[in-house]
Amino acid sequence: QRAEETFGYRSNEIIGQPLDLLLPPQTIPVHRQHIDEFRTSSESSRIMGLRRDVYGCRKDGTIFPAEASISKLVLDDKLTFTAFLRDITDRKHLEKALGEQEQRFRRVFEVSPVSIVVTTLDEGRLIEANDAFWKLSGHDPKTSMGKSTLELRTGYEAEKRQAFIDTLVEKRSIKDSNYMFVDDAGHPHHVQAFYELIELDGQPTILSMFSDLTE
Repeated sequence: QRAEETFGYRSNEIIGQPLDLLLPPQTIPVHRQHIDEFRTSSESSRIMGLRRDVYGCRKDGTIFPAEASISKLVLDDKLTFTAFLRDITDRKHLEKALGEQEQRFRRVFEVSPVSIVVTTLDEGRLIEANDAFWKLSGHDPKTSMGKSTLELRTGYEAEKRQAFIDTLVEKRSIKDSNYMFVDDAGHPHHVQAFYELIELDGQPTILSMFSDLTE
């Protein structure tokens, strides 16, 4: 029944027909080649689409992205193939929407007048920063990326940073409206600072934002 819903055929219309009927015409030659390779291989099952996307074709001609696997076994002395296929149209739409959202965030991040920097929680190493941060800090992005805040900030003590980390872990976010940001040349900047503990690629990191209030 699920296959009928996916492809739009009734079971009596499709049983006994070649599998090619459920595939986009342009993919049939490649599909046949894969089946021939699988037929003679030692594998009993295989996930399809590891090297290229898989697509199905509905009765009305609509082509849709799919997730598929195939297995083989001998029944009554005959080699029989069983294919499992799932329509992943909704997932692809979601991935596209998330990708577009990420691109929009990236553009906002890069052009924001607010200085933004992302550092690792444990060592405070810079892993991401926008142009506004490099301008405010005076650090050279070519030599500063990957360095820790203790390496970049002269006179910044490890004990002071640990106290800050302990507070951030407890509160998850910190706002300081009267923070004095000292740049690479030693010049102070009166800024409004905001810190938030976030997870990036499974790693705990600190998102720091500084809005320069210096006149």
